[in-house]
Amino acid sequence: MSKAILYERIKLRRKQLGLTQDDLASMIGYSNRSAIARIENGSIDLPQSKIIAFADALKTTPGWLMGADKSNIKMVQIPLFENISCGTGMFIDDIPEDYITIPDRYLTKSHTYFANMAKGDSMLGKGIKEGDVLVFEQTNALDNGQIGSFCLNDKNYCKIFRRLNNGIILLESANEKYDPIIIDIANDDACFRIIGRYKFKFSIEQ
Repeated sequence: MSKAILYERIKLRRKQLGLTQDDLASMIGYSNRSAIARIENGSIDLPQSKIIAFADALKTTPGWLMGADKSNIKMVQIPLFENISCGTGMFIDDIPEDYITIPDRYLTKSHTYFANMAKGDSMLGKGIKEGDVLVFEQTNALDNGQIGSFCLNDKNYCKIFRRLNNGIILLESANEKYDPIIIDIANDDACFRIIGRYKFKFSIEQ
């Protein structure tokens, strides 16, 4: 991908939609137009998550922004469920609130994916902020140290998974102000299950 093409197409698409740099800055979450000006002149490198955010705001695809024709990019929809707690827990719902569209090359074929909106600050140490859209691969098994989506007593959490030698499970935060959630599967009446493995996020902030 040519970086020049990315920046040129952001500027081109913004003008096609009749948006000012201030308009686009507000839509993406930047505090002022100067960030958009620097992006359009190639002074700022954009991570994948930010390219996706620009594509959503500009009503196009990440592939087109990066220089590909729309006809060459296959898009897929994945369900977006209610907020996932990066804090003390949110109630879960099996009914999607919406669907998000992303290029299929970001996903593995034959795997199932879903998304949640992050709520809280317990995963700041892993770069996950409140309002981020988190994409998970559906699974019921995780390795120690992996970030996952969990259901515990009808509440949904995004935490770091750790299973101790004695069988106790810890759901750890990436923020020292939160204690780990301790789950003793053998002795507790807790209803616990692993829902998914964290893959990537769309950040709405700079």
